[in-house]
Amino acid sequence: MPGDRAPDAVARGRRNCRTTRQNTPAGGMKPLLPAPFKPNVYEEDRRLATQAYQALRYRGVSRADFRYDDRMDGTDGLSCLEVDTQHGMTEASLVPALAAHAGTTFEELVRWMVEDSSLER
Repeated sequence: MPGDRAPDAVARGRRNCRTTRQNTPAGGMKPLLPAPFKPNVYEEDRRLATQAYQALRYRGVSRADFRYDDRMDGTDGLSCLEVDTQHGMTEASLVPALAAHAGTTFEELVRWMVEDSSLER
């Protein structure tokens, strides 16, 4: 996102990856902003997500999905499940919500996405 201001968010809900539509609560997953992690877990999550983003040469908005088991010591319970593009630009989507939480207007977000899509790099 503009100026690398994207916060972490946590979407909680019971979900089976094979039947997401059936198990997602009505109205979708509700993000918790900012993510309610201990500082050391938050920093490790950001470090791993950024490292994956750079290694995969991602551009634009993406997501890194993690599982966190707070019963384990330190950051041992943090596991990366996948890194993927993040879709959705409706009022119910996570991308505009993250941008707004980071202080980026919808107009700034769209402008950044268009400018960032350039192949001239």
